[in-house]
Amino acid sequence: MGPVPASKADAFENGPSNPLSVLQLMPNGANWVSYERRLVITLGSRGLLHKHLEGRAPKPRAPTPLRPTPTAPEVKAHNKAVKEYDAGLDEWETREYAVMQQIICTIPDSILIRIQNPTTAVDMWNALKADFEGRMQAVRKELRNRLTLTKCGENENVREHVDRMRYMNEELAGMGVAIPDSEYATILIKSMPKSYRNYFVLILVAVEVSGKSLTPTMVMKHAGVRSTPD
Repeated sequence: MGPVPASKADAFENGPSNPLSVLQLMPNGANWVSYERRLVITLGSRGLLHKHLEGRAPKPRAPTPLRPTPTAPEVKAHNKAVKEYDAGLDEWETREYAVMQQIICTIPDSILIRIQNPTTAVDMWNALKADFEGRMQAVRKELRNRLTLTKCGENENVREHVDRMRYMNEELAGMGVAIPDSEYATILIKSMPKSYRNYFVLILVAVEVSGKSLTPTMVMKHAGVRSTPD
């Protein structure tokens, strides 16, 4: 048996049984935006796999059957076409299964159950996208409301509170929701304990006098300083 064609070898450098390394999709879809981008780019880096994900890799068509009384040249040409078709179909199916394997190996079983019926890579991918993109708006809204309404109690650890706020903001960014720094800084200040109000009023005045803009980093830094015991 001859060497594997270069294009096929490049596409399956890791082997069909060894999926490429991609961030796992979280059950609640919180990292859907970054997951989708990473999967597309990862498959795109392996030859033509991304075309199967997008439905742009047409399945090879079987040769036209021979007429009842073919000539010898027609039989020869037909046999050659059948051989090429079989080879092309094998490669197409291998790529299809490689992409489907990449998807199912990077999603939780709870999600796989909902999208396991499609028989092609593009149908499986579209089912996954429909499942998450259809509910992402509600998830984004709920998480953004939670970020806005979260408050730190007087007896709670402010640094831990800031870490939770930062994590929620990063989750939103992963969903494609970019909160401007100025707005996020305001949200952070409003989430602080009431005893911090006068302290941050002084910080705001100092920042305004300096001509700078208040940033989330500044808020987190001052909150950390303020929460340090004397």
